[in-house]
Amino acid sequence: MLSRRGFILSGTAIGGGLIIGYGLRALDDGDAAIKFAAQGARAAPLNAWLKIATDGTVICGIHRAEMGQGITTTLSMLLAEELDADWNTVRFEFVPVDRDYFNFGMLLRGQPLGDPAASWRAATGTWAIRQGFHALGMSMTISSSSTVDAWDTLRPAGAAARHMLMQAAADQWKVDIERLATESGFVIDPANNRRLGYGELAEAASHETPPDSVTLKDSSAYRLIGHNPPRLDTPMKVNGSALFGLDIALPDMLYAAVVHSPVAGTNIASFDADVAQTMPGVHGVFEAGAPGFVRAVAVVADTSWQALQAASRVSVTPGEPSSAAANSHALKVEYRRMLDEASPVYFTDTAADAADSDAQQPDFDTLLAAGADALVTADYAVPFLAHACMEPMNCTALFKGDSLEIWAPSQANSIARDVAAKLAGLSNDQVRVHTTLMGGGFGRRAEMDFIEQAVAVAMRVPGRPVKLFWSREQDIRHDAYRPAAMCRFKGQLDDNGKLLTLDYTLVTQSVVASYETRTPTPRGGTAATDSSVVEAINPPIYPVANLRLGFIPAELHVPAGYWRSVAHSWTTFFMESFIDELAITAGRDPLTFRRQLLKDQPRHRAVLDALVAEVGKTSSNVGYAITESHDTVVAHAVEVAVIDGQFERVNRVVCAVDCGPVVHPDNVKAQMEGSVVDGLSAALFGSVDFADGRAVPGNFDRYRRMRMHECPAIEVHLINSSHPRPGGVGEPGVPGVAPALCNAIYAATGKRIRDLPVLQAALPDIAL
Repeated sequence: MLSRRGFILSGTAIGGGLIIGYGLRALDDGDAAIKFAAQGARAAPLNAWLKIATDGTVICGIHRAEMGQGITTTLSMLLAEELDADWNTVRFEFVPVDRDYFNFGMLLRGQPLGDPAASWRAATGTWAIRQGFHALGMSMTISSSSTVDAWDTLRPAGAAARHMLMQAAADQWKVDIERLATESGFVIDPANNRRLGYGELAEAASHETPPDSVTLKDSSAYRLIGHNPPRLDTPMKVNGSALFGLDIALPDMLYAAVVHSPVAGTNIASFDADVAQTMPGVHGVFEAGAPGFVRAVAVVADTSWQALQAASRVSVTPGEPSSAAANSHALKVEYRRMLDEASPVYFTDTAADAADSDAQQPDFDTLLAAGADALVTADYAVPFLAHACMEPMNCTALFKGDSLEIWAPSQANSIARDVAAKLAGLSNDQVRVHTTLMGGGFGRRAEMDFIEQAVAVAMRVPGRPVKLFWSREQDIRHDAYRPAAMCRFKGQLDDNGKLLTLDYTLVTQSVVASYETRTPTPRGGTAATDSSVVEAINPPIYPVANLRLGFIPAELHVPAGYWRSVAHSWTTFFMESFIDELAITAGRDPLTFRRQLLKDQPRHRAVLDALVAEVGKTSSNVGYAITESHDTVVAHAVEVAVIDGQFERVNRVVCAVDCGPVVHPDNVKAQMEGSVVDGLSAALFGSVDFADGRAVPGNFDRYRRMRMHECPAIEVHLINSSHPRPGGVGEPGVPGVAPALCNAIYAATGKRIRDLPVLQAALPDIAL
């Protein structure tokens, strides 16, 4: 078997199932299938995602990063469901890097022109766009897109493999395939009461021609999707056999501890390693990074402890930052000045749009002035946040002159391969990337700095593997941070309590533009045109007659990166806090106000109503927030305790979620529970302060996370959704936590918090 055809984008609903065609318009996945077959366990490959051993073991190829979210189980379930496999026989392997494993789901949830089944234009246009994505071959785990991408790709892959197994059985029995069926890893001939196991058929099936179309199961026939089979990665994480990046151990391996330029985002000007060079076990101290981006040195030694000890004796002089050295207090003053004085770029201006066809239409500032007596104005601010993955950045590299291997806990293994090949002066085919499990990602591991550093150092010691790693202090102080942001809202209601005017101006860095300076991508990155900074409110979930969204880009030397939920993390705090303020100013109950605004939004209203039903009416110290991101609607209710009129602790968080079809309910709940803890940690404590361009916190004593005894009771309720496609769940549970918390604090104490974190003082613990 040298080639297998992949799967396209057009589908038509027929007879309760879904017919997926992939004949002449198929994507060739032959190379990926060959690579998958050649690695790991020996088994017969049926396509680029499935191979089956003679004992019936079904090995699912995982082409997305597992960072704790359970994607190894979710993707395997999608394959096994349509394959009709016995879950007890299912295992997984990470696939090699290949362009056929591209992620189309990160482009408007895989339907950039709408449902391909709805029209010829949508089908052919989506096919053409997908071909472009296939050519780029970007295999990335970002934007909560893995499941929806796999929904379109892995289900048909499983169904095609099932057909090939049935055809192999039909050939062996010399019967028509139409009379056969499958059940839990067997092809069955009911007429003659006989069966063949998938393991017995796999080799023959691997030589069958894939079908021109497949019929996907109706949801009523699901045995796995919507249920909770045991996670595939749990046993290995319990027994210690799971391999994370830091677990890699190779013969004759060296260790490299990094020391960055102390000023964020700057190259090194010089370094003094005289003492370090003489310490036991040290092989050398080398510049680490790509040309033009040498922001660290690495101490290479026989053991990790020797490398760390020597690294503590290295002194680095920073180069000049690209902007004035960041100071957190001064930055707030500057952002407020920019709100007062700078001219925004407007991504949406309904008044200007209306003026194009109506010369009598007043501009937006005139609209605001006309309603000045009823205008509500509020400024909000959020700080820099670190990713603080439990496993700090690391990468192992082995350079042999004409080849390079890297073991990388990366969210973007195709980019990692390309970056590594360029730095090493090799072709992509000369670079092999081994995917490992990772101890958290949250967007941080889409960065390439730790990959570049490992490759640069490995090139200095060819023939010996080098595990490069960051200490916790290096990890927090040299992150690509969730950027600090400040906004100004102006809004007013009409006489019926509807949103009449909403004016939003934002000052922050463009994550897209900042990332582009470090890792250029086909997307490009120009701050002034980066509308993603307002994506969470463009458009808002609430109907508004007049809307203007402005952006004032901030240019800073501090790297800005993709942090869990990205722009939603600040916009939802701003918007849902302001909705509360509008309601209270108008003498309305904030919850009732939201429900009335969403009366024509049945999906959002259903989530909010489900939340209210679960919360009950036993407390007045409750705040609410609702948001939509990544095609998922999430509503939060936070209940707080007060003592003597002061916020004391969070007692309870209730979360209602509509994420469309649920693949593994327990995984979704776990993601939401983790999101609540992340959201509360950020809202209560999270802040990376800067002084003279240097990040102040270096460990969890100064960059606080919520402790176990501080965590509230968390309840997650999944909505039985009619939404046709899966939404994301890795990110949508985070944004609503902060505004719900702050709205609860206002409800309980009358104190409005517009500037995070809630506990500005660095308290060691909140109350027990």
